[in-house]
Amino acid sequence: MSHHHSFNGESDIKRMRQKARLRAGVVILVIGSVIYLLTNHWVHVLDSLPYVFGAAMLVMHLFGHGGHGGHSGHGASGRTSGHGGRPDQEGAGDVR
Repeated sequence: MSHHHSFNGESDIKRMRQKARLRAGVVILVIGSVIYLLTNHWVHVLDSLPYVFGAAMLVMHLFGHGGHGGHSGHGASGRTSGHGGRPDQEGAGDVR
């Protein structure tokens, strides 16, 4: 069953405004929570920073490369280093 979207004028504008209000509410809630934590529980925030940084590094490593195939070209001569490069990439099997 296919789903077709069409512009319905006023109802679509109302829906877009509701989404914008929801996003603004979430942003205000997050900012308020951060301010509350920093002003009233700053010692707990400081205690948790090493864990937050560790989790951030893990997440950035797992998702920052776009999956593990993004390591090609790290070798000194521009060829793949053999860990994750695809043979169909340019320079993958070149002999120089």
